[in-house]
Amino acid sequence: MIRLLFVALAIFLFIDEGIAIKCYVCTSEHDKRCEDKNFNGDPAFMYDCSMDPNRIIPILHCRKAKYLINDKWIYVRSCNKRDNLTEAKDAEAYLCHADYCNSGVKYNTGTEIMIFSVLAAVMNFLRA
Repeated sequence: MIRLLFVALAIFLFIDEGIAIKCYVCTSEHDKRCEDKNFNGDPAFMYDCSMDPNRIIPILHCRKAKYLINDKWIYVRSCNKRDNLTEAKDAEAYLCHADYCNSGVKYNTGTEIMIFSVLAAVMNFLRA
């Protein structure tokens, strides 16, 4: 019974993040506050991706990208519908799947790894 509870909790944690993901949405082309050096998590950029009127499939990721256009870096933070990224010359991008995870320079998966490790250790302990 306890095993089932831990499995259900793990599933809930990961599904909950995917269904109700919230991301920062902005572009430095229109607002300089979206650039990494100026970005401070302004509430004006917070967006609930599940509320997107153009959403047909669930939005599971936040995305942060920067593109070199005419010798200037353009930053784009957005909701992302796909699991993959298209690599382009003079561009950098990454996906993440936690609320507001596209704020920083790089995404840190430490929290998810820690949760998975703790759950694995508990499951192993319960089997013994």
